Amino acid sequence: MTTCVKGWRGRGRYVSGASLLLGLLILNPATVMGQERVEERHPLRGDGRLEVEVVSHSVRVHGWDREEVQLTGTLDPATQRLEISGSDEELHIRVVHERGSRSGHAGELELHVPSGARLGVGTVSGSAWLEGVTGEVHGATTSGSLELLGSTPSHVTMATVSGSIRVEATSPDLRLTTVSGAISATGATGRAELTTVSGGVRLEAAAPLEQVRVNSVSGPAEVRGPLAERGVVEVESHSGSIRLGIPPDTPADFEVNTFSGAIRNELTGDEPSSPRFGPGRSLNFRTGDGSIRIRLRTFSGQVTLEPSGGGDR
Repeated sequence: MTTCVKGWRGRGRYVSGASLLLGLLILNPATVMGQERVEERHPLRGDGRLEVEVVSHSVRVHGWDREEVQLTGTLDPATQRLEISGSDEELHIRVVHERGSRSGHAGELELHVPSGARLGVGTVSGSAWLEGVTGEVHGATTSGSLELLGSTPSHVTMATVSGSIRVEATSPDLRLTTVSGAISATGATGRAELTTVSGGVRLEAAAPLEQVRVNSVSGPAEVRGPLAERGVVEVESHSGSIRLGIPPDTPADFEVNTFSGAIRNELTGDEPSSPRFGPGRSLNFRTGDGSIRIRLRTFSGQVTLEPSGGGDR
């Protein structure tokens, strides 16, 4: 059942989280009787690329200090074959199913990989869990969840449709997207871009944030932590609430607008105002030299500004 093609040199470019998700949706499935345990080892350089594509399997990835990939676990009974191809520079692991196959028992795969490898993990209904990695991380799923814990990745891109995303890792660059799943990110240090339609969003910084962009339609959005000098924070929501918690001495230029929701300012004594004619409320004020730009906008949700700890900027 296991097919290993040696000498394959990989693709010309790395698959992004969004591209990987689209590719997974057109996989051809399969039916094979029985369930099989898999155990494989393949060399991979410490800065090599590893792509993992599965359908219903759950995937657990651990970073380690060896220049090899160790794969263990069980295959979904509907699996036609396991394909492993590539070289020590780029390795591709793919579980193939035949069209129309169904299985009531999802498989589980566990991988130990070089901690600095560039990772791409994609599933359809399976969940992915990663820890101890320092290279780029790209994850995509339709209905499974994505988790990245205890890591210091250089860049993180994750996308789901209905699954949730949880990141508890120190990273200077986060890009997380869901349709209806919740997003929780703790440990951002530089740039963070979080987007959802109906899921809630929570972002907590581990160090001063330089650029934050959060977009939500109906889910609540919360951003907490220190902001870098001349940083930019933009949070927009249609009917979800917005909560911003920052150190009280943050020097920023604030522009807060809502059409029908309330504005609560617990940072300063500045009060929101309403137009003479028509609906809406706005709050515009400056603290310190106003070097940080903060823009918060919602249609019907409440906006809250509150003090929180955050260390030195």
